[in-house]
Amino acid sequence: MKLASYSVGGGARIGRVEGDTLIDLSTSGLPMDMTALLALGPDALQKARTSGGPAVALSSVTLLAPVPRPSKILAIGLNYKDHIEETKLATPTFPMFFNKQNTAANGPFSPIHMPKVSDKLDYEGELGFIIGKRCRHVPRERAHEVIAGFCVCNDVSVRDWQMKAQTFTIGKSFDT
Repeated sequence: MKLASYSVGGGARIGRVEGDTLIDLSTSGLPMDMTALLALGPDALQKARTSGGPAVALSSVTLLAPVPRPSKILAIGLNYKDHIEETKLATPTFPMFFNKQNTAANGPFSPIHMPKVSDKLDYEGELGFIIGKRCRHVPRERAHEVIAGFCVCNDVSVRDWQMKAQTFTIGKSFDT
């Protein structure tokens, strides 16, 4: 099942994607936002899978970030060989964790703001996992139990600001 957060006519909603159509779930008794839907757990996701609703052409809506204003965006830097070679940095022996502020989340076709303080805007395609359950200390073999879904992410960075700070946070967290 593919779910999407979107807006049409100024209101934000969630829908189930079926080909080039969205099934609007706002009339099914489900929440209007993805965070609230995920918080309701498996039964709500099953209802989203089977509920009917008005069909809306995907091309007629504005897609939003899958989870608008997520509570956390955690990432791992230098996580693939080509990028390590491109940066000319040493291969990490331990994952390079960093966070992004929730204002960095953006819709898939929304414009990216070019900050006035730099011209070193860069991007990287990434695979993002959406954690759908509150969790802590999840063993690797049970990780699938807390993953609600995945999406393609554009990890936008302001490289000079990223490298000036002790952490990547500021360079990875400009709005959009």
